Amino acid sequence: NQTTMGRDFDKLSRNKSVVVQENPVDQWHWTETDVTEWCRLTLEKKLTGLELIRTTGINVSISRFRRMRGEATLLNRRGERIAIWDLDIYLEWSGVVRGVNGETIGGFGSYDIHLAHDDNDGEPQVKVSTLQETKEAKAMVKLLTMPQSPATPVMYRAVEQFLEE
Repeated sequence: NQTTMGRDFDKLSRNKSVVVQENPVDQWHWTETDVTEWCRLTLEKKLTGLELIRTTGINVSISRFRRMRGEATLLNRRGERIAIWDLDIYLEWSGVVRGVNGETIGGFGSYDIHLAHDDNDGEPQVKVSTLQETKEAKAMVKLLTMPQSPATPVMYRAVEQFLEE
């Protein structure tokens, strides 16, 4: 029974790095590996310094990987790999806007991402904010979050490349 098998596997697999469960009839084996730390290191490397927007007059990039919460697991059954993840990634962005008179105005804030293997649309959920009350910083947040933002495909590509690894 698939439901019983899933429940039993869940009970046995909690807090263990590798689990092998045997079924005397089919002789199937599961292994489970915690890959959370690998995900954190890989995402930190991929996302830190990522240029989200680089156009005339505005540059915005990920300046810092603050932390990651959640877990990621790699399951293996008879050579078939299944990845399961539920991750919250907390980043910082910084940007520069060139004013009409050539002056440079900076802005910064948070860029938070939620990734889960069971998200229906397969796209990360993103939340962007700034603690600055300047119109430039608020304009950068709008630029990062608007539906046709040039930053969106850049971030989605980086996340997609991570998920393919």
